[in-house]
Amino acid sequence: MVSVRGGATPVHGRAGRSNGVVGPKTVASATRTKTKLRLDDKQEYSVAVWGRGDEFQLGNGEQRSRFRPITMLFTKTRITSVACGSKHTLVVLGPSHAPRVFAWGEGQHGQLGIPKCASMHAMHPVEIQALAPTLTFMIREVGAGGDGSWALTARKELLMWGDNASEQLGLGSSFRNVDKVFVPKALSPNWDTTEMQWRTLSIAKIALGRKFGLAVDKYGRLFGWGENHYGQLGVGDKSQRNTPVLVETLQHVQHIAVGLQHCAAIDSKRQLWTWGDCSDGRLGHGVLYTEVRTVKGDTIARSRKRVDQLSEPKCVEFFRVGLKELNSVECGDRFTVAVDRHGMAWTWGSGIFGQLGRGSDNLSAELPTRMSWAPIQRTPSWQTHVKKNIPSILLNGALFSPRFWGVQQAEGL
Repeated sequence: MVSVRGGATPVHGRAGRSNGVVGPKTVASATRTKTKLRLDDKQEYSVAVWGRGDEFQLGNGEQRSRFRPITMLFTKTRITSVACGSKHTLVVLGPSHAPRVFAWGEGQHGQLGIPKCASMHAMHPVEIQALAPTLTFMIREVGAGGDGSWALTARKELLMWGDNASEQLGLGSSFRNVDKVFVPKALSPNWDTTEMQWRTLSIAKIALGRKFGLAVDKYGRLFGWGENHYGQLGVGDKSQRNTPVLVETLQHVQHIAVGLQHCAAIDSKRQLWTWGDCSDGRLGHGVLYTEVRTVKGDTIARSRKRVDQLSEPKCVEFFRVGLKELNSVECGDRFTVAVDRHGMAWTWGSGIFGQLGRGSDNLSAELPTRMSWAPIQRTPSWQTHVKKNIPSILLNGALFSPRFWGVQQAEGL
């Protein structure tokens, strides 16, 4: 985990997806507050880390886990974005006119954004030179998913690098046989007409999973790319895409989240849509069936077959019928967490590790179930943050630590 302090306004990094079986390597959140000690009337920022560190992902030069936060960096430079992947960490620091991007941890898949070298690890923060600011190029936000990384520029252009074994970076056919991308490259939108071939996507939100990604542009249009074995791209088929493709059946998207093989989105009416792998009830639709007809001579036999995947977004009727409007949603590997406009948290999907937060009950849930504890206050600023099997809640920019639940082990809950 990573925590950043110094300043006055909450800032949050996004949690990446882990490749392990047990839980996340790191979770990123950033909060800026005024410090007691001030030099030259300027604010100071500090970076605290904890959790698993066997791949130097804590950035303190040690290859060991930490069960309590330790400070690994002091700086007078503003920190605007942090993110954690499976085994690496990213941070953006510097003034708005000259932000710099640093990375540390494992880099054998290219996720650190530095040229390939003998040692594919960074024990301490290393600047990504390819993302150095210029008069027309400045990074505003970074993110990570599994062994992949992304950066969003001030002009809303998206750059990707890292693991590309399933073409999850969306870089097009020129990278079809490139499993590892060590230098950040611009995303290549896949337009249907030649007239729009070179038009750049203006990205508003992005969610990167281990083997696929989703993005929303400034018009609320949803795009997907990468692996599609379970229909998780939402385009109506199971064909893999190496460039972003438009999801035509869902518009006006405001929030997106990705799990291991499923996705969730909230539209402008605050309704929830899910698609992809249906296992363990992670989509929240209950048990779905499709009718199968078998013709034998003059006889037509009808039977029902359980649906195991959805290749297009489907509205979660539980919230629509119950007139519940949602503020936020996040996906773990095999479960989903949502927070409604009243601050109530709902969970569904696999509960084998207790990640649904229902006390001693570790069963799966096919439909959304409200968590047993009440919110501290009614607020629109609740956010859900999920890493594999560990969900958490952010309230007014503060990580709500008394209610962590899920797998712990060496992850430093």
